[in-house]
Amino acid sequence: MVDLGDIEVGDHIIDPVQIFNIDPNRRQMGLGARYTGDPSVTIRKVPDQLHPTAYGVDMNDNATELYFAPTHEGRITGTLSVSVGGAPESSSVLVPVRGAAHLPGAPTLQAQDAERVEMEDAAKVSRDRSDRTTRLRDDADRRDHEHHRHPDSFTDDKVRLDAAKDDAQIELAALFELRKNGVDAAEKEASSFQREVPAHE
Repeated sequence: MVDLGDIEVGDHIIDPVQIFNIDPNRRQMGLGARYTGDPSVTIRKVPDQLHPTAYGVDMNDNATELYFAPTHEGRITGTLSVSVGGAPESSSVLVPVRGAAHLPGAPTLQAQDAERVEMEDAAKVSRDRSDRTTRLRDDADRRDHEHHRHPDSFTDDKVRLDAAKDDAQIELAALFELRKNGVDAAEKEASSFQREVPAHE
């Protein structure tokens, strides 16, 4: 991937694309390059030969230079097709190219995207807060409306709850009393069946 960055419309850059010849036999190889895509990118220089890197050649000698001069705002894409010829056979590589351009004095497109996302997130939070406030207000209005329609309903509910609690306590007390009486009666009945043990002669 060749990333040409994000520059101002009307500006230009030259980006060297490094291509290395690591042939173990140290042969020189022919090189061809072709670009397709957005016309704001062109090929400025292609070396005729790729010298083996084992010879310690200058990096710039093996660089294919792309010239990026955007005339409009936006993102660009393209493809750099690099063909390397030499024994035993030729090979080619497709390298994606991308770049971006922003208006003079404006933030980069990446910064604009980040700001847009931040604003969208803030708007969503604001909408959620507004929706939550509306729901709470609607619930309060509904409760208030019900109270005005049936002003004694809340009092009646409390009275019924207190009465139910008293009934439960009475029932528990009655059950406890029944259990206690039952135990006492059982003990009394058991004692009546005790027979006298005869004295030893």
